[in-house]
Amino acid sequence: MTAASTAYSEVMKIDCVFGNDPLSMKFTYDSISDDSFVVGNNGVSKVTFVNGRNHFSFIEITDSGNVMTTSILPNGLAVHSRNFTSGNDFEATSQKKGVCTFMNGSAESTTPKSAEQKLK
Repeated sequence: MTAASTAYSEVMKIDCVFGNDPLSMKFTYDSISDDSFVVGNNGVSKVTFVNGRNHFSFIEITDSGNVMTTSILPNGLAVHSRNFTSGNDFEATSQKKGVCTFMNGSAESTTPKSAEQKLK
């Protein structure tokens, strides 16, 4: 085995629910590969992880160039924003507050240590 194949990668999993008509999203971030994905109502999409000063965000850019952002605080409070354009007008815009749960595998846990370090 090579060192690369034995390297430990902590995968941060976050389940989020937004709004009264619940929008459910599941984020995954791999701290070694720096890959992140979201599973939402339109399937799986690659997203960009952004480390903020006291929060972090996931940014999704759709094939048509529309931008969706989700920002999450260490306590799990979150906001999800989306903008859909069509021609010369916005087809839909929304911003919803929500709550996210930090997962470790399939068991609920507190914020993983790698995520806490990224928030410092």
